[in-house]
Amino acid sequence: MNITLRLLCDDDYDAFHAIVSDFDVVKMTSSWPYPAEEEFTRMRMSTPEAKTGQVNAIEVNGEFAGVVGVVNADVGYFIGKAFWGRGVMTHALKMKTNEFFSDPSSTVLTSCVWHDNPASARVLEKNGFRKTGECIDFCKARNAEVQSLQFELTKETWLQNVGATPIPQIKTSRLELRPIRMDDAPAITNHLSKWSVMQWLSAPPWPYESKDAEWFVTQDYPTHWAIEAGNGLIGVIAFDPTLGYWLAAEEQGQGYMSEAVNAVLAWHFDQSDSPVISSHMPQNSASRRVLLKHGFTDTKLEKIFSRTHGRETDIQRMELTADRWQQLENRGAIA
Repeated sequence: MNITLRLLCDDDYDAFHAIVSDFDVVKMTSSWPYPAEEEFTRMRMSTPEAKTGQVNAIEVNGEFAGVVGVVNADVGYFIGKAFWGRGVMTHALKMKTNEFFSDPSSTVLTSCVWHDNPASARVLEKNGFRKTGECIDFCKARNAEVQSLQFELTKETWLQNVGATPIPQIKTSRLELRPIRMDDAPAITNHLSKWSVMQWLSAPPWPYESKDAEWFVTQDYPTHWAIEAGNGLIGVIAFDPTLGYWLAAEEQGQGYMSEAVNAVLAWHFDQSDSPVISSHMPQNSASRRVLLKHGFTDTKLEKIFSRTHGRETDIQRMELTADRWQQLENRGAIA
């Protein structure tokens, strides 16, 4: 099952409005009306928060499933009934939580659920949220006051959760992939201060400064490796849960990233049959060649909000299944 977060678009309207027309869905929200109102749905799809990616569409195997958003450090979400009980919301909230805490200024994330929504409470608890209190709030769909349970996730708890399983150190013929260390900050700052590297990224801020790297190396991400080729960090490869990477400008063109990607994919498929998702900007032909070499196939072209560029940008989504990986491995096509 391929679960992704993306910007809302006009084509989502029919599926979105159908979901909020279901009383069983909107009775678990606070502000959505029932019966559903077309103008209200369109308004919520076009808010500044939706346009900038604070609120995202949840997509499951290419189908619109619901929304998740963080506004003023408070997270809210809902999905269509067809997607209940499949772990979709737990996974989507994990992705949104990781995005929220990637901001150095983010320290606490809150959420509220109605007392008669135990499924939503479990989603929060699976992501490390803890109940902090109760209150009474107004539910527009029910036109009544309802008891609400308040939850909180601190950055400290989030770091404990994401750092629970240490990543392995991986060695290839030329490279060493190892956990990121505090003393990597100067090298990261140096490499990411070059637009030739940063132009293909969407998450880091631009311009990239030493304080950004100093924050990054303290985050203890569970699956971010430093890439070394004998003389310090030359790049980073991450798997959280999508595959992403960057390489220093002066080290490109030597096959290093293909070697690192191959190692991380082998590590993943040794322990899991779940597909691997990655993406690249359409103009980044070098990154595309790496992914194609390892069996990735196109899934869809979409727009995301790029923090690096400060605007929406196109990205090509790609996927690699366990069966496809095994076929290539058996043929020696990725040796």
